[in-house]
Amino acid sequence: MAGEPTTMSLSLRSTLALSTILALSTLPALGQDRLDQDVVASNSALNEQQQQQVLQYVEVWTDDLASGDSRKMIEARDELIKPTLRGGVDVYFLQAYSKYLLPRLEPIISGSDQIRGENAMRVAAFLHTPQSAMLIVERTDPDRNPDEFSRLVAAGLMSTVVRDVRHSGLNSGELTALARNLASSISKETTNWHVVLKDFRALGEIAASPELTELNRRDVKALQFQSFSNLVQRAGESTSPSPLMEAVFRSLLDLRSKLIASGATGQVQSPQLVQEVKNTLLSTGKAAVKQWNGLSSNASLRNAYEGVLRVGAQILSLLGTTDAETDRAISALAEAMPKGKAAVQRAIDLFPNS
Repeated sequence: MAGEPTTMSLSLRSTLALSTILALSTLPALGQDRLDQDVVASNSALNEQQQQQVLQYVEVWTDDLASGDSRKMIEARDELIKPTLRGGVDVYFLQAYSKYLLPRLEPIISGSDQIRGENAMRVAAFLHTPQSAMLIVERTDPDRNPDEFSRLVAAGLMSTVVRDVRHSGLNSGELTALARNLASSISKETTNWHVVLKDFRALGEIAASPELTELNRRDVKALQFQSFSNLVQRAGESTSPSPLMEAVFRSLLDLRSKLIASGATGQVQSPQLVQEVKNTLLSTGKAAVKQWNGLSSNASLRNAYEGVLRVGAQILSLLGTTDAETDRAISALAEAMPKGKAAVQRAIDLFPNS
């Protein structure tokens, strides 16, 4: 298809992506680092001399990241990540590091060399600052970033960006803003369910963050549940099954696990969240009926649709907030797909005001 990356280029990019994991597991010993420990672990704003040391470090390694050969590029990427993983690293260092590093990463990320851009994103992901987080979340947006593999990298990195670490500079409001951006990206993704799944998982990380205020947590959970419902409605617009349902199924599995692990089952939930899950199930059932011929010949997608119905029903059961009439309809819908199209339609008809 015109505009798609070749198999060879995807293979190279996948190899370089994998090398991040391998390289980070074999980083050089602390003594080979080129930033003093008192700079990285400073518990106050860096002085002029310390900032100069940071600037020089950034200049040396970003030059190789931007223009070195493949070996130097990967070495530079790893060297730029290393200080963020040092013992005792503090937010004061990361703020100064970001100040000098991000202006040099931005043109690499937005440049025409996508492999260098993806490696620059990996560096930015470990900074845990508002500016670095926004730089990456913008790359999950199909309107801003038309390259699917690059969006996949950005979406995958978002879980690292928002992860709860001691030195994170992301507060509740900033995490909520990132959640809104992720929900927007999900609403625009049309075909690549792998990207959507990574977006959903980052959204789930934010929803569980201890940094969120309870008010913002409610907002983020609303975004998360609305994104499930809206995506399924969008998937049901076509007469053909949507690959995006693979992401919904796996994301609901994640949500079920988190509900059980957190001990949140049976707790009073927002009626809005419960309604969004009901909407997700009802829309999935209607889409399955509409797209039945395609599902009959695609076992993987049929399993995804059936999984959404089954796991979604389990989530509502865990929440313990359905009325008896709706509960009967949900139970029937969860069991309907193996019984055939007519059984799905009968279950849909059981829903009040369906």
